[in-house]
Amino acid sequence: MEPRVAQNGGDYTVYSKTTPIVLGRRMEHYAFEFEMTDPTDYQARVVLNCGTSDIDCWFDNVKVSEIVESKVKDKPIKNPTGFKLYPNYPNPFNDATTLSFYLAESSRITIQIYNIRGELVQTLMDKPHQSGHHRMVFEADNKATGLYFYTISAQALHSDQHDQKTGKMLLVR
Repeated sequence: MEPRVAQNGGDYTVYSKTTPIVLGRRMEHYAFEFEMTDPTDYQARVVLNCGTSDIDCWFDNVKVSEIVESKVKDKPIKNPTGFKLYPNYPNPFNDATTLSFYLAESSRITIQIYNIRGELVQTLMDKPHQSGHHRMVFEADNKATGLYFYTISAQALHSDQHDQKTGKMLLVR
């Protein structure tokens, strides 16, 4: 598969700097960024080229979004203070979902998955992380369809700050 963004029409400009990706039978997540620099770029199109294979390609949860620079000069955009947990995406999900969080300071992170009965299903992570935005993929191999909860605990490495947040996710097979 080769993701591309290009202008429509004869001599079109290709914005993508991607190379072809070899796909397998396992579901995987990919993210690509393209920079549009000219006002005529509104005529661009997204192309997902699957080559000449006779195997079907399925694309789920395709998201195309525009990132606009802020024109506000007197108020800089600030990262959240403290610890922030973002909703997992996609939700509901099949096989895998992405968990995202923000740390204001370096912390030891513990991520645990619980079933609807409150039983610990899996510990995904238990290690230190630097401050900033982080994400990880939860692959629900061999897990049953149902509602699950994930908790992310953050214990600051250089202070006594501790926080824990919980989210819910729905696995649908």
